[in-house]
Amino acid sequence: MSEDMWRERAQSAEAKFKTAMAAIDAANQRVQDIKKAFGIKERFGGQYSIDFAALVDSLGPDQSAELRNVIDEKFGPAVTAPAEKPRMRVKAGSRRV
Repeated sequence: MSEDMWRERAQSAEAKFKTAMAAIDAANQRVQDIKKAFGIKERFGGQYSIDFAALVDSLGPDQSAELRNVIDEKFGPAVTAPAEKPRMRVKAGSRRV
């Protein structure tokens, strides 16, 4: 194989590599933006925690109310007032034998 062919292949591979790295960098930035918007923080060991105050701030009042409605539909309304620590009522289901 000629030297020109190897040079072309190397230049092609380098261009593909640069394009792939730019796409990876853009994807990483999007992930960071999403984590910031949802208040997600990565802990040691790969676990995640959510800053609910940051989440609510980024959602705004309308979407926060919609989220609360979804939570109430799924788990039932909280027993306590909004400022207190929530406690959920748990209903015993019927047992299947």
